[in-house]
Amino acid sequence: MAFHMALFDASIANGAVLLQVAAVSDPVIAPAGNGLLVHQLVPKLARVVAVGTNLTRVQLTSGSLRRFTPLDLAPVNVGTAIESPSRIYDLVDEPYDLAVNEELDAFGVQSNAGAQRIRVAVTFCDGPFKPIRARGFSVHFVNTITLAANAFTGFQPTFDSGLPSGAFVLVGARILSATGLFFRVIPRGGSPLRPGGRCRRKTPTSCPASGAATWASGCVSRIRRLRKSSASRARPTPRSRVTSTWCRWRRQS
Repeated sequence: MAFHMALFDASIANGAVLLQVAAVSDPVIAPAGNGLLVHQLVPKLARVVAVGTNLTRVQLTSGSLRRFTPLDLAPVNVGTAIESPSRIYDLVDEPYDLAVNEELDAFGVQSNAGAQRIRVAVTFCDGPFKPIRARGFSVHFVNTITLAANAFTGFQPTFDSGLPSGAFVLVGARILSATGLFFRVIPRGGSPLRPGGRCRRKTPTSCPASGAATWASGCVSRIRRLRKSSASRARPTPRSRVTSTWCRWRRQS
């Protein structure tokens, strides 16, 4: 199981016509104009999350998608933060096939009086998500960091508790942040892919990442040094914010 999250982020003019949202530079997926080239390791579309203060419509398009029709996303998250419950276009059970090296583009419409920034997070994968059926556990950490506006900010998490000896897989994470919108996990060694998700403003009622697919795997000496990134929303960067996280683990068979 492999998946990777990439971002489209741009300020677009108001109106009723779709305008292109430029892709954010990605260390794994190559750019193509204002879009992204589909990577051979993750040639399927698994999930899309869009957010904007006055966002009304988002559309993804590529050669593969246009065989049917460009993919319109509805509903979208309206506001400066992702809504709760989140509005997500979820395809993890039956992801859409994309062609390797084709360009994937994002477009949006917003109804503000002037230009406004919108963001679209796209998760690519290599097939349907495969839940891990084994006992899991969560490890908590709190980091105080300064988030850069409209970019990923890297930091090293310090867990409250150490992991027991053995080999484990990371099957999910839950990020609580006052200003973050999205996060990515950067494993040390192994796959170059960077799985991720959306940040939350408050703790949800459900258990984090229960039965989720594999995000990263390896022995404790490597897994404990996972690096995470968080993307902030468009506003002056705060001096510091506390980000508390639960990482969900399962022992490898």
